[in-house]
Amino acid sequence: MKHIEALLKSCLIVSINNDIKERYEEILKQYHLKLPDAIIAATAVSINIPLITSDKQFATVKEVKLVYYQM
Repeated sequence: MKHIEALLKSCLIVSINNDIKERYEEILKQYHLKLPDAIIAATAVSINIPLITSDKQFATVKEVKLVYYQM
């Protein structure tokens, strides 16, 4: 449980703002991702952080910096 609490304390919580909303709309139209995926991609682009994922569909979004992991 302490490991989970430590992980959560190190996480960044981001509220959806106008920049994320605009990028989300562009990504949704251009790349035809599912709604949650488009919001995730837009958030990563907006705050300029890499997206850690095992979902290779994000590779279609050229603006996103990806870090892949396998489970």
